[in-house]
Amino acid sequence: MLKNICMMTRSFGDAYLKTDHAAKAFNKRMSAKHQIRPLPGKRPYISHEAEVVSRQLQDGDSFLIVACDGIWDELTNHEAASRVGHFLRTTPGGDPAADLVAYALEKAARRLASQEPELNIRTRRDLLKIPPGKQGRKYLHDDMTVCVMRFDTPRSDSVETAAQPSHWKDIKRSVDIIRQMQTRDHTAQRWHSLVDHVHK
Repeated sequence: MLKNICMMTRSFGDAYLKTDHAAKAFNKRMSAKHQIRPLPGKRPYISHEAEVVSRQLQDGDSFLIVACDGIWDELTNHEAASRVGHFLRTTPGGDPAADLVAYALEKAARRLASQEPELNIRTRRDLLKIPPGKQGRKYLHDDMTVCVMRFDTPRSDSVETAAQPSHWKDIKRSVDIIRQMQTRDHTAQRWHSLVDHVHK
């Protein structure tokens, strides 16, 4: 985490991490503990230049998720893609972006129930009872903005078959992480056996 403030090193806005002028204005409003020191100077802490990766659309590509860090604080790439993919298959005409925000808020509520039980937040509904902004949810979860772009690329049977092995690779990778945790729980061992059997 950058300066214990920012989760990313490339960002629109966040000028106080880019220029001395903005950092000085920011510091005037903050306690000494939270001020930006040293000032960004000629080497800003973050950049506005986005990191861009190009990819040619292929058969079977059905959507692209563009989201701010508030979503990625709560969800992994795999969780978000799985959720949107399932939503598009089961809810034609629905809004996958709104569903993803609702899911991320549900995950945030569960996290808060575990980390800060004194807040008495158990569900997304409990969380949404707290008003937004600095006097409310600002410090419980970050802003959540999502756009889901849908593509009309055909999905042939051959693509379905080709996509299946990567799905099992994801499961296998998850199981490998469980193995590394060296848990004594026999449930993890049963998962190992099941996935090893299916993966062969």
